[in-house]
Amino acid sequence: MNPTKSDFGIPDGQYGQIFCMRIDMLNSEHTLRNTSPAAMRSLQSKYAKIVNEEVVARSGILGSWQGDGAMAFLGTQGDEDHLIQSGEEMSRMILNRLRKEIPDKHFRIGAASSPVRFFSQHVDQFSNPGAVLAARLEEEARNHSTGSALLLPGDVYSALAKEARDQYRHVGRLLETQEIYLYIPDRDGSFVSPLSPTPGGTILKRLVESVNPPLTERPRRTFFTQFDPVWPFAEESGMHVAFVAHPMPLGDLFRLREHKSWIMENFLTLPIGSKVFKDEDFRCKRLTLFVAEKRESQKVQFLKFYSHGGFAFADASWRNMPDWQGAFYPEATRRPLLQAMDFAKRYFDECLRVAEPVDINVMLWVVNVAGYKRKLAPGRTLPPSPFVYDKDICATVRTDPKNLVSENAVSTLYDQIIEQSNLDVKKWGWKAHTRL
Repeated sequence: MNPTKSDFGIPDGQYGQIFCMRIDMLNSEHTLRNTSPAAMRSLQSKYAKIVNEEVVARSGILGSWQGDGAMAFLGTQGDEDHLIQSGEEMSRMILNRLRKEIPDKHFRIGAASSPVRFFSQHVDQFSNPGAVLAARLEEEARNHSTGSALLLPGDVYSALAKEARDQYRHVGRLLETQEIYLYIPDRDGSFVSPLSPTPGGTILKRLVESVNPPLTERPRRTFFTQFDPVWPFAEESGMHVAFVAHPMPLGDLFRLREHKSWIMENFLTLPIGSKVFKDEDFRCKRLTLFVAEKRESQKVQFLKFYSHGGFAFADASWRNMPDWQGAFYPEATRRPLLQAMDFAKRYFDECLRVAEPVDINVMLWVVNVAGYKRKLAPGRTLPPSPFVYDKDICATVRTDPKNLVSENAVSTLYDQIIEQSNLDVKKWGWKAHTRL
């Protein structure tokens, strides 16, 4: 059995570090067409049993199976390195057992780690940064191996013991930002990458740490530092709100010359300022629109489009409003959220023409909110000890493109923001969820 969610390393509703593993079987559709129903049931049962046993052995949680793929999670509020080492061992053990017990099939795994606030009721829709990156790595693994493979990002690789690191090969970068490392089980395929094996020793350690410093020295890892090395607000300590939407799976969808005209005609439907500047990056296929007093001045808002089809809209103007200094009013996210979801639906439908079976993953972040007080709705009174935020807020939802503006999708995001901003609702008798 899967362990109960109460046994997970992060208590429900609390913050911690999570390890995410995404696994899938290669050529499953071909296998299904050429295998009898009884043999297919036996294969799937053996496959699921191996994965479940290794996850349960480490008190992890296994999400629902989607076809022949699944996502597994380990969590901790303690030693992050130990979590990463345990998760990597779990992932590698799963591949090795599958190689031994189902030798005629191949499997891909992507794994990553990130900070998270854990909510047990959202496990099957878990879209934290680690889960997003693990899914992207699982897809990327096909480009580097002819058989089974486990692909890790640099920050996970650098936390491993030398004995584990020596089993991986550096195979390049993902999205121009992440160093990636590949493991292939014994005699189960070969490396596609022309790069030579990674050598061991002190030189390697220095090289890895120059790219991924030790955990005590690393900057705080977020969705933004993982996917955008030039995130315009990366160096700022002030609060900002960010709306991010991208297709799953990611692809090479955005063409700057082809899609720029639609964006320029429609971006003003977002709650964006009037003094807008534009940066075009044809080499990386990115477009950035930003609001500032002058082109060289500090950015107040920006709208950024990426080659993989995603976009981000970030707003730091909140903290400049005089009556909001030192406080955050979460109910104020409702109107801009509706506008952003409407823009996202039209962008993926009219501009990129994204269609099923592609899903859209949406995140609404309140970044650097730690230390801000929770500002109440009009008419409410602060308790004797005002609630003060101690972590970023992140709300997530995954849906198909046509349902981006549905009540369910929008309310799911908004409810998560309100839930993570609540005071002691039992003591003060306030409503825990505010529907749109």
